[in-house]
Amino acid sequence: MRSRRSRSVIGLVLACLGLALVWTPSVFAGGWAVTTLDPLPNELRAGETYAIGYVIRQHGQTPFTSAQTAIEIRSSDSQVPQRFRAVPDGPPGHYVAQVTFPTAGEWQWDVDQTPFAPQALGTLTVLAPSAASDAPNTMLPLAGILAIATALAIAVFVWRLTVYARSPRPAPARRERLGSV
Repeated sequence: MRSRRSRSVIGLVLACLGLALVWTPSVFAGGWAVTTLDPLPNELRAGETYAIGYVIRQHGQTPFTSAQTAIEIRSSDSQVPQRFRAVPDGPPGHYVAQVTFPTAGEWQWDVDQTPFAPQALGTLTVLAPSAASDAPNTMLPLAGILAIATALAIAVFVWRLTVYARSPRPAPARRERLGSV
């Protein structure tokens, strides 16, 4: 009976050691982190670039300043992620990524919090580009034409002023004085 009891104790000890070994890598990895997003725009439009800011907090508390972080987006059509690297900006642990959604539709997105596990951010609905952003900018050529026309008008004015200044003028008519008799 004693050997059965000792085998059970040995088995229990080995099971505890096995669990300890499984949990050890996560303890040495520094635990976990939480990402908190800055306020987002009310609507996101395809083709526009947005500065997405966020804070990474280790264990949900301490701002983490050494992350190799990025925002990754995936459309519902393609599971190949597009990655937008983030850079530290502002207070400790705050990062900003310049993100562009290329097309309208549903997009899955998450934050790569390396060395921590990624954090899923859910699904976004991205709208089609606005009509104003689709229209070509006709003011730019018009401004160029206006600048050229202004330069030509100034050149003609200066030329005419120079011609006028150099042209001979008739001598003023002399008045003869009537002499006294």
